[in-house]
Amino acid sequence: MKKGIIVIIIYAIIGFGIGIGGAALFDNSLMDISFTTLFLIIGVIILSYILHIIIHEFGHFIFGKMTGFTFISFRIFSIVWVKMDKKLVVKKIHVPGTLGQCLMMPPVDYQGIRPFKCYLLGGGLLNLIISGIAFSISFLSNFHSVYLYCFIVIGVFLATVNLIPMSINDGMLLKKAWNNQTIQTQLYSQLTFHALTTTGTRYHEIDEELIKIPEQLDYQNIWDIGAMLIHYNRAIETNDFNRAKEMIDNLYKNIDRHNFFYIEIAKEWAFCQMYFNLQQEHVITLFNARKLKTNLAYPMTNNLRVQAMYEWKINHNQLKATKLFEKGLSLTNNLPNKADILFETELITHCLDIMQSENPHVS
Repeated sequence: MKKGIIVIIIYAIIGFGIGIGGAALFDNSLMDISFTTLFLIIGVIILSYILHIIIHEFGHFIFGKMTGFTFISFRIFSIVWVKMDKKLVVKKIHVPGTLGQCLMMPPVDYQGIRPFKCYLLGGGLLNLIISGIAFSISFLSNFHSVYLYCFIVIGVFLATVNLIPMSINDGMLLKKAWNNQTIQTQLYSQLTFHALTTTGTRYHEIDEELIKIPEQLDYQNIWDIGAMLIHYNRAIETNDFNRAKEMIDNLYKNIDRHNFFYIEIAKEWAFCQMYFNLQQEHVITLFNARKLKTNLAYPMTNNLRVQAMYEWKINHNQLKATKLFEKGLSLTNNLPNKADILFETELITHCLDIMQSENPHVS
């Protein structure tokens, strides 16, 4: 959330400058503002950014529904609405690095036609459509407001940074998948996977043909990395910890430290090393790294599991480890995915059982 706040502040500064300038083109008197008005403008810009995040995710939903996608979940900041057992359930989960997400299950392929483009474009398009409507109303009615123009600018800016290909935004995903059948298949497969696991299908119950292990693993391809993490979870779920360690070792050794998945891979790598009592010095160094410390500060079940392992295996504080494991268990119901609830519950319980069997007097 700290990163999200920083981004909002940056956008607020940009929106403030452009919004004031844009409004002044129509009415020079708008430049003569008080400190009270200035603070109101900043507040409106921050509110506009939040509204455009909601609009953006709703755009994915609308354009997805228009092309046959079905709803899985809708998240704004840490609040997520997820469809479980034919009911809409509200949960709370921290997802570092993202401010919102609308997950949908793609329609069944029809003669190779995959309407993913509208789904990926939908968020940015709705930002532009709403901003365009607001500008048209202002222009046609001769109504000029610095507040309205800040709202318009934030919408255009958010759409631009989302649709111009960079990092792993919608524009980049669209660019990579546009004429690439392999990436289209990976996109469809992993969206389908999320839909199945959200409703309770376990990792090991998923058909291996749906999420295949890449023949030539591309460590820059988020879909390849995502597939490997799914198979890592499959191995853990079936108690094949040696196989899980082998896979996470390979990912940790080869992935770029700036990769979107790096922190998650680093945490699971540390977990496996501690589980097998290996490379303790490396684990300690990793835990002292700022990026990992920042991520572990989020109160999430997997974070508490990893922290508990550190207290157990590195600090030899089984009492604190027990408390962290139990806190992790208490948060599992916040997870918006039934398979993840079962996965974390069983894994934490497994670790607790081993720890308590080593020292039955600690509880």
